[in-house]
Amino acid sequence: MSEHNTTVELIALGVLQKHIKDATDTRRASQFHVMEPGDRVTARVQLNGESIKLGSVTRTDPDPELKVVDQKAFDTWVVEHMGDNTVTEFRFGDEEKVAEVLRKHAPHLVQEVRVAAPGWANDAITLAGRGDGPIPDGVDFVTKDSVLQVRPDAKTAPTLIPELWRLGILDIRELVAIGGGE
Repeated sequence: MSEHNTTVELIALGVLQKHIKDATDTRRASQFHVMEPGDRVTARVQLNGESIKLGSVTRTDPDPELKVVDQKAFDTWVVEHMGDNTVTEFRFGDEEKVAEVLRKHAPHLVQEVRVAAPGWANDAITLAGRGDGPIPDGVDFVTKDSVLQVRPDAKTAPTLIPELWRLGILDIRELVAIGGGE
């Protein structure tokens, strides 16, 4: 019977997990649309005459960052302008084994390609982003999407949420009502 109960509990938790995710997604979307990028809201509750921080919600305001948006244009620019910062690559199937066989038996089938040396591309993009170098072809400023960050206070939230529920200040059953009921 215990195995059956565990199975039923797992199914129930799976259903609850879906409803919690749906409720969280709905509330995140709602909060996201009333906040502007860079906004931060701190949640506090009054308990026994004391204001206790529960956590915060922030809508990020990412700065544009330089990213390679056209690899072919970037590789061409690197070879033309930064020849010393390139390496030779051979591009096909299992690269090393195929290249070895082809160079030995059919060198006319091997295409040598010059590309940015590993690590150098990131350094060049970082320098360009700081204004300390040219912005290579194929590189442009890209801004990440703003997201909502929810950060419960690690010291207070784990104990305060159950206490608020116990006191009837927070009704979690309403938050995850299943099928319109509790």
